Amino acid sequence: MDYVFTSADEFQDLIKNNGLLEWAQVYGNYYGVPRGPIREALSNGEDTVVKVDIQGAATIKKLVPEAIFIFLAPPSLDTCAYCVCSSATQSRRPTSARASK
Repeated sequence: MDYVFTSADEFQDLIKNNGLLEWAQVYGNYYGVPRGPIREALSNGEDTVVKVDIQGAATIKKLVPEAIFIFLAPPSLDTCAYCVCSSATQSRRPTSARASK
């Protein structure tokens, strides 16, 4: 899985120039899927896996109706909260907010 980190200004430029397949601002952070690498892979006949939340999947489904979606669910809400709070890539405040939902 490749993550691309950009500044807020660069991300705003991607939004303005339609450079993202989907995007969202969540707990003060921007997340999105760049169009370029997806378009390139698909034009080369390659399958593409994109990790997005349910809202991102809905956005992509509108743009690419023939896409196949797989929803992975945790075995319980307690497991979900544990995984969110144990994530080393998240700061404490956003994970607490995410786990409480």
